[in-house]
Amino acid sequence: MKKIAILLAVLMLAVIFAGCAQESAEDAELDPEIAELFEELNDDNDTAEEPPVSDLPDDTGLNDDFQMPDTDNDDGGAYSDPEPVPSSGIQLVQYDGGFFSVMIPAGWTIQPMGQYTDFSFRAWDPQNPDYEIFYYGSLSPFNRSYQTMEWNKNAAAMATGPNPYAVFGDAPLIDETDVGSMFFVWNEYANLVATYAGSYMNLGFSFPAMYDLEVREEIPVSTYFSSIASSEAVVLADFTSAAGTQCTGKLFASLIPSPSYVEGGVDQSWVEAVGVTGVLAPADAFEGVEEILTQAAFSLQFSDAYMAEAQTYAQAQTTQALAENAVLQMTYDTVNAAWSARFRYY
Repeated sequence: MKKIAILLAVLMLAVIFAGCAQESAEDAELDPEIAELFEELNDDNDTAEEPPVSDLPDDTGLNDDFQMPDTDNDDGGAYSDPEPVPSSGIQLVQYDGGFFSVMIPAGWTIQPMGQYTDFSFRAWDPQNPDYEIFYYGSLSPFNRSYQTMEWNKNAAAMATGPNPYAVFGDAPLIDETDVGSMFFVWNEYANLVATYAGSYMNLGFSFPAMYDLEVREEIPVSTYFSSIASSEAVVLADFTSAAGTQCTGKLFASLIPSPSYVEGGVDQSWVEAVGVTGVLAPADAFEGVEEILTQAAFSLQFSDAYMAEAQTYAQAQTTQALAENAVLQMTYDTVNAAWSARFRYY
């Protein structure tokens, strides 16, 4: 997932995919560029062990790519003194993860995942996991067309051994002009990550289950990524949690399509979702906690050293932006303003 997202960002802003020679699904030989990419992914994960998969949150699965600092609590980071929020009864505390910090409700569990472009975290109430916030820097691939998905399925069936065509064949199909469509296939994408974790996807990622999701409203917004995004929106949705609770979610993402390139006569481009953020709560409590949990979800800050390292790691604009505090703050302001104008009445 990390390498795919980084490849997308580099190609999006710097180069056009090289033309590929047309090949038949019968031969199912990997395109050299794709083969090289996934050879690197395999090398990165040869010694990794796949964790158990569960719909319910757990505090395991930290990504092996980074080391958490020595800490004084069970979650791997340090907490500040509480910041009271009388209107919701929730107290926010600053969680210090070393290279990042984020405000989360006192007593909550946090799970950091990934780094650089796909740095992510989940935080939830261990007493009631239906209350959760999450942030995923980058999620991909999502298919843009049924034809692409079917071509990759056929190519994967003809190939021998593990191959990247299977990943793209199994990736869920979305409408790149509709952010809500990405959340409709949320659980499918979680299964994709679990299936290919340790081979073509990073280990250590987990996702809250959102069953029977129904979009109630979708509010278009414009963020830092608007010039390259096919859709950006805040989504209000109802769903059923893993515990069977009727919940409401405030969800956000920017969808960025990759440049088109043809292989086997089919456009093989895909879609990346960036800045994927969520505030989840039981439906009957959502209105009372939405505002403070939104503040928490968008409070992510990176250290200066980490931002410099991210820029060194990959010079692509998208990669840098996902590790820029100013961009994170800009996104929060945009989302908050759009939501307040539509749903908050004082």
